[in-house]
Amino acid sequence: MLISLQHISTNDGKNKLTQSRYIQQAGYIRAKNITFSYELPANFIKKIGISRMQVFTSGMNLFEYSKIRKPLDPEVIQQTAIEYPMQRIFTLGANVSF
Repeated sequence: MLISLQHISTNDGKNKLTQSRYIQQAGYIRAKNITFSYELPANFIKKIGISRMQVFTSGMNLFEYSKIRKPLDPEVIQQTAIEYPMQRIFTLGANVSF
């Protein structure tokens, strides 16, 4: 996939046309959401009065590989000079039944 970046200029009507020098390879791979969970064995948790327990961890936007210039996002077609990077989020938790 190729995307075209427009040259940003303060002059009205000048340097805003798509030019081949601003075309970049936009192929990418991204891990958007990964979740791991583990259910603890019943014989282990029955001793502490719990009938079922599952622990989990989750991550969003863990990594991205792309040849496109940073901070540009390959999923966004029209980029402006003011783009915020994707947030990386980690979650850890447990589901417990008594």
